[in-house]
Amino acid sequence: DLDAKPAQIGSRLITGDKFLDLVLSLLFDSSAVLNLPKLIYTASQGDYALLGARVNERFGYDNTYSDGMQLSTLCADELRFSSTATVAAATTGLPPRLAEYFVADAPSWFDVCEFWGTGSLNELEKAAVTSDIPTLVLVGDFDAATPPEWARSAATTLSKSQVAESTWLSHGLFTSDQLSGRCVSRLVDHFLDAPADKLDMACVKASDALPRGFIAP
Repeated sequence: DLDAKPAQIGSRLITGDKFLDLVLSLLFDSSAVLNLPKLIYTASQGDYALLGARVNERFGYDNTYSDGMQLSTLCADELRFSSTATVAAATTGLPPRLAEYFVADAPSWFDVCEFWGTGSLNELEKAAVTSDIPTLVLVGDFDAATPPEWARSAATTLSKSQVAESTWLSHGLFTSDQLSGRCVSRLVDHFLDAPADKLDMACVKASDALPRGFIAP
């Protein structure tokens, strides 16, 4: 609908692509995820109050965020090992409008990375890290940036790793710690005090069992 008739919210014009940008960005925030059902439904009914609040919050100026750091990291660690064809192949099975969104967005990222410059390609950077250093891997199932399958894959070559995976938190489990009853902080404290100990993940299971608290329309 927003493709055909974008929403004017303050000085911003929210198109279908911009709406998808917003939804994906909200997946980084465990508490914001709980608002998504209501936000999507009210926007579909032409009520942009909640959408407007999130737009101003997400797309306003943020002096804690560095575009340069993001480009240096993404271009060097990810896009050098990918291509527009790889992105297109990865959209197989998605609803057509979502596939179109990702495929259309990809070339601009590769163009920017070519301009940004990230050095020569080193195949060693594609190799999995193999180590017996005790490692604690934290991940939330709603994380769209560093998803659980990446965490589980990394752990397979870290022989003394332990994975704490929450089924309803998102990116950066520390920022979600209040939602988990400070479970994450306690795990990290224990790990740093005694890295060789097998951690008790009972608090993770307990927080996963809590009601999700999604905000209904």
